[in-house]
Amino acid sequence: MDFDPSADAQWFSRYEQARGTDARQYLLSSPNDIVVSEQLHCYPRAENKFPTWHKDGMTYTRLAFEQSSGEIVAKYKASQVSGSTLLDLSGGLGIDSLAFSFSFDEVHYVDRAEQPFNLARNNHQIHTRDNIRHHHMSAEEALSQLPDADWIYIDPSRRNPGKRVFLLSDSEPDVPALWDRLLAKSRGIIIKLSPLYDLAALREELPEITRIQVVSVGGEVKEILAYAQKNSTKSNTIEAVCLPQNTVYSSSLDENKPPRTVRSDFATSKSLIVPDAAVIKSGLTTTFAAVNSLEFVNHNTDYLLSSETRPVPGASVYPISEILPYKPKELKKWLKGKRVNIHQRGFPLTPSELYKKLNTDMGDDYHLFFTNVPSRPKPNLIVVITSSALRNEP
Repeated sequence: MDFDPSADAQWFSRYEQARGTDARQYLLSSPNDIVVSEQLHCYPRAENKFPTWHKDGMTYTRLAFEQSSGEIVAKYKASQVSGSTLLDLSGGLGIDSLAFSFSFDEVHYVDRAEQPFNLARNNHQIHTRDNIRHHHMSAEEALSQLPDADWIYIDPSRRNPGKRVFLLSDSEPDVPALWDRLLAKSRGIIIKLSPLYDLAALREELPEITRIQVVSVGGEVKEILAYAQKNSTKSNTIEAVCLPQNTVYSSSLDENKPPRTVRSDFATSKSLIVPDAAVIKSGLTTTFAAVNSLEFVNHNTDYLLSSETRPVPGASVYPISEILPYKPKELKKWLKGKRVNIHQRGFPLTPSELYKKLNTDMGDDYHLFFTNVPSRPKPNLIVVITSSALRNEP
């Protein structure tokens, strides 16, 4: 059931009385009060997702909340562009429009669905942002009726959410179909994409893309941002952006990746380095390795080694205790009474299979990285035993 917070003046009073109640229990006792039930679910989570922007009186639905950018990513996006006018053609909960309103003189929020439109309008009023204009219309209508803009931001949603592999043409609005109109309407376009989006497919769909950013927060990829802008100083680049440290690695989109340098002397290795997920997703692990003077464990995984134990920007650093050949019987004896975190890349068994085979439980006594090292006729399997990762700088 859709709800409009402006049409229910008493909803927040009811919420305050129920604050802290389980959302499901509340809905059982008050089955018609969807507004308060949704806030009971979302408010505790909103305090984490929007740490300085969440305020009493804001309204959410679970779906809009889950699909929305987090505050840290929204602020980062807004720091990348500025100007007089921005069109947000798929406004949703309105968090991105809120962020852009601090970088542009005027933001036009657009959404054809009544529910998110009502939520966003309410939330922007709570924040007293008087430079956001709200338009209950489709992206296609907005391109015809609204003024030209410096930038257009668009967050297309899948038409078939259950489909694993999808293209922009499978989304709403259909960005490729609107591409010429988008280019004619603005001097720059930003497209927000799912962390799972295939970057090679993106460049085939939209060859005019000039810049791609893979953005992570706390080591988890949150969004992929694709830019199209004429005469940009950052044209033809792909970037891994690791937040909140704001560590950035970049390379040319068309640059041939350098070959992987595999470490030959494991005896001098003091730490195992696991690059941030944004670095791996963007295909910049070799760039990352070169910048930080690191070498690979093997040719087919993103595990790296260092002769030092020091923090590495955009990575988790695990001090090495031992590097052993994979011998299950010996490992099983060594693991007796220990609780460990198991990781694997380039290894024939999954972590769950390894826990079972080695008869051990999850815990923080050690971290075990199962992988392989080059050898003939086939790679040798090894386990790198480490302590917990060094703490990253805030």
